[in-house]
Amino acid sequence: MGQIAQFGDQFINDGTTVLTNGYDRVVSQLLVLSATSKTKHFNVLVTETRPEGSGHKMAQVLSEAGIRVTMILDNAVAYSMSSVDMVLVGAEGLVENGGIIKR
Repeated sequence: MGQIAQFGDQFINDGTTVLTNGYDRVVSQLLVLSATSKTKHFNVLVTETRPEGSGHKMAQVLSEAGIRVTMILDNAVAYSMSSVDMVLVGAEGLVENGGIIKR
């Protein structure tokens, strides 16, 4: 597993609810590592990520690792935020002002 996934593992606690946007390899590695290596139990809300629907791939990867996953519509994020403890989003690039570039 990558170093980012190993470093991020310390931030996911038992009972945490995580929101993620679609599929990202590093985010999926981090979540699978947390679920399998430490036997943590947590929930993940995955956005469907239309139009390409990459959230379905993320949900499948996480479900196969034994993680409880709930797929939500993209426009349901604001409604779901009150139950979320952290948001994990992969990035293709970072800009100087802290912005994230995500396709």
